[in-house]
Amino acid sequence: MIEHLFEKHWDATNGALDKRLMSLDDVAQAIRECNKLYGSTLSDRNPANFMKDLLRGANASKNWPASVAARRFTGIQRTGDGECFEFIPYRPGQTEPFPDALFPENWTV
Repeated sequence: MIEHLFEKHWDATNGALDKRLMSLDDVAQAIRECNKLYGSTLSDRNPANFMKDLLRGANASKNWPASVAARRFTGIQRTGDGECFEFIPYRPGQTEPFPDALFPENWTV
């Protein structure tokens, strides 16, 4: 579903997204489109939980589409005003979609 939204808004000519902020309606529509395309059965009733559920736990980076990560984009949850999440470019030095700053290997001294 993330990959579906990313590809829908990716402008290959310019190497950029024409829309980065995804609304709750965008996510619900993408869930319906992916269900139809891939035969999945995800519910579109609570898109507000979509990004929260994706980010929960230690597998967020593994669950992020490789094609989106290869273009060095991650996502951040956005709330209020009908927003769901935003695709954002990696920060300088970032090597995975959701680095965990709480683990010792990511600490700087």
